[in-house]
Amino acid sequence: MSKSNILTFSIVTRVSQYELLYRPTKKDFLFFTTGQTYYCIEPSFTISYIDNSLFNEGKYIIGGNEITDIRVRCELSELVLDVTTSEFVKKKFRSNANKTFRLNNDILSYISKLQSFISSKIIDVDFNKQDYTIDFTNMSDYVVVENSHNYTIDQISKVINTVNDINDLNLSRTILLNKTLTSFKNDLASVLNESEHEISKVFKEYKEVLPLVLLGYDATLEFEYKIVDVGDGITKPDIFLLDEHNEKITLVELKRADAIMFGGKYRVDTLRVKTDFSNAIHQTNIQRTKLSQSSNAYHYNIPKSILVYGNMENEITNEVDIDIVRKNLNIIRYNNKDLIIMTYNEVLERIDLILKTEK
Repeated sequence: MSKSNILTFSIVTRVSQYELLYRPTKKDFLFFTTGQTYYCIEPSFTISYIDNSLFNEGKYIIGGNEITDIRVRCELSELVLDVTTSEFVKKKFRSNANKTFRLNNDILSYISKLQSFISSKIIDVDFNKQDYTIDFTNMSDYVVVENSHNYTIDQISKVINTVNDINDLNLSRTILLNKTLTSFKNDLASVLNESEHEISKVFKEYKEVLPLVLLGYDATLEFEYKIVDVGDGITKPDIFLLDEHNEKITLVELKRADAIMFGGKYRVDTLRVKTDFSNAIHQTNIQRTKLSQSSNAYHYNIPKSILVYGNMENEITNEVDIDIVRKNLNIIRYNNKDLIIMTYNEVLERIDLILKTEK
């Protein structure tokens, strides 16, 4: 036996058809000392896998093996120094003796990292039943991240604040953004048949990513923004967006996702526009007009609007196909150039596009 920080693991037996046991070659072991006591740590692990190779016309088509589980174990022994050989050897006890190990915090912390550390060195490597050489030199510095539900917000913040490398920071940002957008997409899809109030609640919950989804850039936002009294009362668009340079204002009006824009054919290639849809467009025009009248600031005089309304799939009938719907909707968009009309399926598609770009 010899101590080493670099261990090579080889297959010693097949536990089952798709489960292999690995142990260190040459009987090498990890050495650990608490200052007064010396320990020999002998890790081993089993790899469970799926054989993805296919058998076709007498030939194997290799699709690669897929690891499904890595189970780590270790044997812990106390060491003593052999004065004759100047080598550490396992301490021997009388056969009928009981031995109680008192493991302090340092060795418990070290051992607790074995499973995660070994798995991290194996899981990303293509598995072909090969040997694995693992360097344990820096395992003491390895950070084990458990299920996030086991941590408080304060603990998670402390972990994030320790990240300084720009690549790690960008990776953290991408992971957080992707998880937030995925949750936004799922939560929005779950309320598409609900009221405007329920839809607005979802938009409020994901206000941090809302400007990115709706505008493609960062902006501050305010829900139920009150436009100063102009004319016959207070006007409150659902969302007020101001870009980070304080130059572009966008008013957002949310309507039901199951609202219908068109009511069947009127003439060739022409669809009847539903009254509620026309009124919603007119409402956004009134909001922009009142906002421009409420302030002398130049960017208040050139606001834009977004109307989120309906779903393209709900417009398709036996006599109306998706192409006619798109043509008619695009004409309305062209004639309302200060207004962006966005359907809820297009909001979901925008989220998918951002997720694809951020990967």
